[in-house]
Amino acid sequence: MTLTRSKSTEKAQSGLSEPLQQRSRESLDRMLTALEALLSERGFDKITIADIAMRAEVSTGSVYGRFADKSALLIGLHRRVHERSEPCRRRLANPQTWKGHGVDDLVRGVIRAAVRYFRANGDVFRAVAYWAPPEVFVIVAEEIKDFTTAMIDLVLIMAPGADRASVARAVGSANEIVTATLNFRFAYSKVAKLPQMSTQRLTDDLVALTLAFLRPAIGR
Repeated sequence: MTLTRSKSTEKAQSGLSEPLQQRSRESLDRMLTALEALLSERGFDKITIADIAMRAEVSTGSVYGRFADKSALLIGLHRRVHERSEPCRRRLANPQTWKGHGVDDLVRGVIRAAVRYFRANGDVFRAVAYWAPPEVFVIVAEEIKDFTTAMIDLVLIMAPGADRASVARAVGSANEIVTATLNFRFAYSKVAKLPQMSTQRLTDDLVALTLAFLRPAIGR
């Protein structure tokens, strides 16, 4: 049985009226947006709570009323980035998305989305890599595991005669290399001072690498 709460129940439990709840959500969004913008300008260690409050046009007390410290705010931002990508992940993991398509189309679609995702959020991922607490990486690992399983299932739908263990090894190995490449390319690019590479070129290279792992596993 599923239990639901009415709006009035939620309001009573939160102690906030609807207008106050709305303003609270808006101020929270401004804080996260402020941190995201500041990360595009300088490192996380160079950003203060006062900087975030000023950019968000709230008081420092408001920030501390929401977050114990900068790390907690960073976790909140990482969660928002994850939530923004949820519709895309759901679409990519849905077999109906790929009806009439083959493994090559699946790989290209997933890699293209991953490149865009990392390119758009590299500053956040770099801050998370350096400054987030260990529990964040446990959550990230679980998310990667779940999406990898979904990709394995999709490949087996498209290549029903393939051995699941072989496909799992191929997808897992390719995913590790793709993830490491994208992290290095976008999360650490400012530190490593890497030359620019177009989205198309990077996508093509990673698609070729992934298919090199997958084709033997599906008998192609």
